[in-house]
Amino acid sequence: MVRWTPGPRPKWVEAFNQGRSKRLAAIARKPLDAATLMAEAKANTGLSDFGDDAFREPLALLLSAMEQEAKLTLLGRYQVRQMVVRLLENRLKIAETLRKDPGIPEEVLSRPIFITGMPRTGTSILHEVMAEDPAFRPALTWELWYPAPPPEPATHDTDPRIGLTHRDVTRWGRIVPAYRIQHPQAATLPHECPYLWSHEFMSEYFSACFNVPSYTAWLGKPSESREEYHRPYRMQRLLLQLLQRRYPTKQWLLKAPSHLGHLPSLFDIFPDARLIITHRDPLKVLGSVISLVTSLHWMATDDVDYQGIIDTWGFMPGLLNEVIAWRASGRIPDKQIYDFRYADFAANPLAAIADIYGYFDMPFTSEAESRMRAYLKARNQERGVHKYSFEELGLDKAEQRQRFARYQERYRIPNEI
Repeated sequence: MVRWTPGPRPKWVEAFNQGRSKRLAAIARKPLDAATLMAEAKANTGLSDFGDDAFREPLALLLSAMEQEAKLTLLGRYQVRQMVVRLLENRLKIAETLRKDPGIPEEVLSRPIFITGMPRTGTSILHEVMAEDPAFRPALTWELWYPAPPPEPATHDTDPRIGLTHRDVTRWGRIVPAYRIQHPQAATLPHECPYLWSHEFMSEYFSACFNVPSYTAWLGKPSESREEYHRPYRMQRLLLQLLQRRYPTKQWLLKAPSHLGHLPSLFDIFPDARLIITHRDPLKVLGSVISLVTSLHWMATDDVDYQGIIDTWGFMPGLLNEVIAWRASGRIPDKQIYDFRYADFAANPLAAIADIYGYFDMPFTSEAESRMRAYLKARNQERGVHKYSFEELGLDKAEQRQRFARYQERYRIPNEI
């Protein structure tokens, strides 16, 4: 059984959960039902068109799981409500933007680069460092949080949505201070694609943040139904086209561990994509993933299901073997994939990144190298260390090592613990 915990909550969180603010408590206690939240989004925006109705089924499933399974605190309920209303407001604004500018879906997305891999294998640091290259455009947190209307180049760095996003994402670190080190957040940092998928209410983001097993089970349907995951990728494609409509973009640089489970859909919707898969010692990864997800759940509930987290996030060996099979069968284009070992990055970051550029025949300019070097230096000085251990999971190390043996041998992954 997991023994790692995020530590005591701040006093303001306890006060919120005890209902000391009657106004906020009243908001938090309102039912989490789709009709009420959709009406609120309409009232807030003055708009009424949510676009395609396909989102209604996953939204209803998600809200049902929140009410019946997640065991939310008052603060957890408040956060869920704010999140869902924001996503619904975004859908209204996206539909309105498309109505005013129907040419958005004609925008060309040229050879986007996607970074993926098991969670906690270096996807974030690789994304942030490569984003220093002016040739790429990363999707920033605030752009994913509030994608419509399209950002303007002249006001991109002063857009009021930056402040709104900062308020939201830094709240997580105020609820669980350990999270600031586990997964640093900022409105202007590059962030993950599932935020875009969330507008279809089909995203592992919800499963990572809340204990919603029935929704998670629905999301992970058997492989014969997996083509349905085209919907989140179509939404992502549309939102990238929207984001670049007034901001010409040479090449998108995108990232999410969640892509790993949906690579056939990714390449179906983005056939010319370039993919980087990060690889790291799975046992090192497992401890980090479980402690991170525990922190996320602890933000919203007093009753963290530690064993459920292990069961849900212990899927990795099967998924990794499935990726190997997809590549071997030609279901996904192996030549458009680069395998990136975290051990190589740790030993010599810029040399490891230069190999990516070489594989994809991209120029690695002196300006890009200089900016990356400076970013790495500043980042190492500013951030703390996420402390956890595999032993805190209560799992048998030899048994887990055997589960990942095929994967480690296939990609020559060294042990870190």
